Parts: sequence; C-alpha cells; structure tokens
Amino acid sequence: MDDLIRILATERKRLAEDNEKVTAAMKMVEATPLWADWKTARGLAEQSRAVVADLEEQVRALAVAHFGDTGDKHPHAAVGIKLFTFYDYDPISAKRYCVEHLPTALTLDGRKFERAAEVLDLDFVKIGKESRAQIAADLTDWEGAA
Repeated sequence: MDDLIRILATERKRLAEDNEKVTAAMKMVEATPLWADWKTARGLAEQSRAVVADLEEQVRALAVAHFGDTGDKHPHAAVGIKLFTFYDYDPISAKRYCVEHLPTALTLDGRKFERAAEVLDLDFVKIGKESRAQIAADLTDWEGAA
C-alpha cells in the first residue's frame, strides 16, 4: 500500500501544479483584448436574455388574461393556452386523511426512521457497521518515486 500511497501523493501534487498552470493561463487570457470582447458579448447576451424573458412573461400574461375573458385557447397563432391541474390543500389534513384511509400514499423518511431504530430496538431492524477507507488530505510526506 505504501507504493500506491506514494503514487497517489505524486498525482495529487501534479494535479495541484496543473491547476496552478490553468489559473495562470486564465489570468493571461483575461488580460487580452479577446477576453474583453468576450466579456462584452457575454454581457450583451445576458441583457438580451433578460429582455426576452420579460417579453415572454408579458405575452404569457396577456394570453392568460385573454383566455380568462374569452375562453379562447389560441389567442395568437404563436401562442396557445394549456390547462394544468394543481392541488391546494392543507398538508396536515392530508396526512391525517392518509394515515386513516390511504396509508400507501405515505412515504418513509429513512433518516428519521434509522435514528429512531437505534433506540427502539426493533426486531426487524439489523444495525451493523461497514468499513470505509479515508485517505489523508495531506500526502506530502509520501511524495516521490514509488
């Protein structure tokens, strides 16, 4: 395992060096006129995106208002109205109903159940341990050839 740790340490060091090179290269790119042009173009695209989103919202609002007034699902050749079902209810009342009449609609909160199972000593729950390896973040003592 020492050899593998040394290889891992070396590759982590190489990754850190490569990331430094990427950062340095990015700083050089950001100093160029091309980067400035890109930032300007990106800013214009963001402004256009905001204008488009605002206009889309206005069109949707007008279309829904027209539908509300007329019932017409096609207020324009480029716009259609679709009806979606939504549910508005009190979650506490819904849960109470499900406990009594529709238990299959209830879902188990696994985390809460597992915490409770640790102290409830339930005969159908087996609690065990599994091994997982944790590798030290700092492997500088292991850097070098394997």
